[in-house]
Amino acid sequence: MSDIKTTSQEFEVSGSLHEVRKTLVNEEPVDSQETLQFLSRKLDELIQEVNVLKNQNLFYQALDVLDILVTKGADPERIEAERDVIKDLIKEENN
Repeated sequence: MSDIKTTSQEFEVSGSLHEVRKTLVNEEPVDSQETLQFLSRKLDELIQEVNVLKNQNLFYQALDVLDILVTKGADPERIEAERDVIKDLIKEENN
């Protein structure tokens, strides 16, 4: 029977963390504008996912995604507007 190791130990032995460590200690400057654009695109993708959930009448799941987006720093006004739309859809469905 082999020795039981922690995940960190397994990663260390396998070398899986080598690239991650190399990236983390990379001294190259980070382009903050590029990072903001990337994050903005990802938030837009999540909003699209919210729309998919709305179209599938999965309103409460869509609200859960919006809650996550708020915690990740998405535009609170945009999220609140989307939340209001979903609440209206829920009301329509219940009538």
